[in-house]
Amino acid sequence: MGEFEMTFKQKIITLVAAFVCFTSPAMAANFSYTTFDIKLGVLTLDDEFVFFGEAYDDFGVFGIGGSYQFAENIAARLSIVGIGSEGPYTSLSQSSTLLALEFPFPVGAGLDIVPRIGLLSLDYEACIYNICATEDDSGIEYGAYVRAWAVPDRFELTAGYSDTNIDDVDLSLIHISEPT
Repeated sequence: MGEFEMTFKQKIITLVAAFVCFTSPAMAANFSYTTFDIKLGVLTLDDEFVFFGEAYDDFGVFGIGGSYQFAENIAARLSIVGIGSEGPYTSLSQSSTLLALEFPFPVGAGLDIVPRIGLLSLDYEACIYNICATEDDSGIEYGAYVRAWAVPDRFELTAGYSDTNIDDVDLSLIHISEPT
């Protein structure tokens, strides 16, 4: 028996069909999707990455973003994230910009599913002795995430998966937050 693999077009059609089938104007999302967020942290690799003799295993992360919910089940999101690290003679960095539409719909008390589709732009830079090479790529990002109250009205959990039509780019997300 062969493996079933969906094409990019089939994935988009499935995502839109799921949105149309399960979303109704009478259904109200369990969360507000008008947000502002800041990301600050460290990305630690499972295996170190060696670039011209310098080992990298940690990267600093900074991001800023937000979304605006302009209809019951539609929100627009803008997110900008950068990661980078420097060694004595080399440096590596990547930045991404995402402009997306999100379609939140409730599936139970305190549980929303949020399909998302958007435009993703990636920029990479690698430097050796202050001589830098850059690369950029862009494409469509699509996926969904689940947003749920871990402790009602106190802590929420967000987990999801998305993919792109850009080769070798997969994105996953797990996030715990406290509402303000």
